[in-house]
Amino acid sequence: MALVLGQVFHGPFYAPTYVARGLRFFEDEGLDVETRIAKQSSAIIDSMLSAEADIVVTGPARLYENTDQGLPRQVACIGQVTATSFFFLISRHVGVPFDLAHLEGKGLLLFPGTPTPWLCLQHMMRERGCRPDRVRRIKLPSPQLAIGAYARGEADYIELPEPYVDVLLEQCGPQRVVALGPMLGRCPFSVFVASRKAIETDPLPYARFLRAIGRAQAYLRTNSAEDVSAAITKYFQEFQRKTITAAIHRYQEIDLWGDAPSISSSEFGRLYAVLTGRLAPGNLLQQWVVADLC
Repeated sequence: MALVLGQVFHGPFYAPTYVARGLRFFEDEGLDVETRIAKQSSAIIDSMLSAEADIVVTGPARLYENTDQGLPRQVACIGQVTATSFFFLISRHVGVPFDLAHLEGKGLLLFPGTPTPWLCLQHMMRERGCRPDRVRRIKLPSPQLAIGAYARGEADYIELPEPYVDVLLEQCGPQRVVALGPMLGRCPFSVFVASRKAIETDPLPYARFLRAIGRAQAYLRTNSAEDVSAAITKYFQEFQRKTITAAIHRYQEIDLWGDAPSISSSEFGRLYAVLTGRLAPGNLLQQWVVADLC
């Protein structure tokens, strides 16, 4: 059966989807999965509602902001692809003990296209008694432009995912790289979303999809970065294989993908509080997640 998977971003942080393709885990489940990258990140949910994609990968922030518009009746999360933040904070302060308070009064280049990294970072700052309103935020249209601005000294810090971290290191030399995932904690940072009507009509393709993703997550936990990059580098022709290998290794160090696509109720609720600044309603998981497919 053919499925179209829509993604906002093309990156190794979504490695389970690429491993499942490269190692034929989808084929083992009788699925032919095609990946399409959305032209506009804001349209990723619309691409599924208009049947341009069967499943999309997105951050829950895009769902929470539409809760009052009836979206929970139309779509549901079916599993997680990343189990924490895949962003890193980079600075020139090599050898200096890191503290989020150092961001106050400094310039920070934000990652374009999504508000989630900054929402999470400001939450972490407030948790530690810091003032995110004192950070001078700079947002440019692309990661490449942001890296160029950082290299020219236009900001003190930059927030990036892989493989752009290693792209920056190749250009700028040794920098201090701090993984934000361990500071944020475990949460369904990126999730698979599908149409409720399609799931109710035929849940089997979605269950098969998640089985393949679970196999990929297990593979990522138990195999070397070199083996993983050998399986997925063909999907990242714009980057050197050593860059993809370094990216996978950095993500394996923080256990980015976890061991299963199932979504934890407590972690889902905690992310809601981080992103919205409000306590999660008691029925949040039931409102958004179809939990019996994994």
